[in-house]
Amino acid sequence: MKLKFLFGTALVAAIAGCTTAEEATQKAAVKWVGRSSDQFFAFYGAPYRSFERGDGGKLYRWRGGEKTLRRPLNKPSLHQPNNGFGQTSSRSTTTVTQPDANTTITRTRSSSSSFNVNVDEIFNAPKPAYQEIRVYCELSISTDAGGVITSMQPLSDSGGTFSLSRCDEVLNS
Repeated sequence: MKLKFLFGTALVAAIAGCTTAEEATQKAAVKWVGRSSDQFFAFYGAPYRSFERGDGGKLYRWRGGEKTLRRPLNKPSLHQPNNGFGQTSSRSTTTVTQPDANTTITRTRSSSSSFNVNVDEIFNAPKPAYQEIRVYCELSISTDAGGVITSMQPLSDSGGTFSLSRCDEVLNS
């Protein structure tokens, strides 16, 4: 009972600690809105695109925290069917004898053999035991004519290395 309570408490705490891209960006905006975009880009890296706005300001597209994670794949079960061919044969022999009127003896002898070939193991290269996943944070950053950040909006948040938000890991660590 105590174990279930502790697990439930840990699960609620973990879910409560999850940060969305919107929340991560809002936390970063508190720190960066009103400051120079040059300072932001010097700290986190240059934007990959910029657009001139009609009021003299700029709209930047920024992507950061990019990296590739390798997560292990589940190993296949021994009971999964293979991609191959083979043959299985079984044989049973039953003999019944009656040495006297009150006794019956039944004997069954069984034997089986099988031969299987997994074509994947012979002809295909070994498959990696991991999956590669790209993680990153992408933002839209608006500035006024003087280059001062006026707003930040999340465009894409892939999920993080250790959390649900890569933007939170990059911008608020």
